[in-house]
Amino acid sequence: MKLTVAGRENGLIRLDCSGVITAFSAPEGVDPWQAALGPDGYARTVLLDLSKADYLDSNGVSWLIIAHKHFVGAGGRLILHSLPPRLQDTVDLLRLPSILDIVANETAARDLLQKAAP
Repeated sequence: MKLTVAGRENGLIRLDCSGVITAFSAPEGVDPWQAALGPDGYARTVLLDLSKADYLDSNGVSWLIIAHKHFVGAGGRLILHSLPPRLQDTVDLLRLPSILDIVANETAARDLLQKAAP
């Protein structure tokens, strides 16, 4: 799994995720989120593009849920979007949209942010 910063704008960070999403792809002791976003990354609003992700295993599901918890705890937000059909089937089967913010594409992610804005 590889996280790459695709853009930064007005406090919003766009990340691309490619490869197999699993908790075991990062070296021990390295937080991929902090490596990509910096030490205060969890306090940011992040749109995670999963269109280039190949597979999501159970460790990857756990990693995403824990990341979501860290973002919420730090006052940030994580929105997943553009899931390939195989990943979408997995998250739907596990009912992850009831836990995580998962939308169809980046436009829908931005719309979700607009609806949440005061």
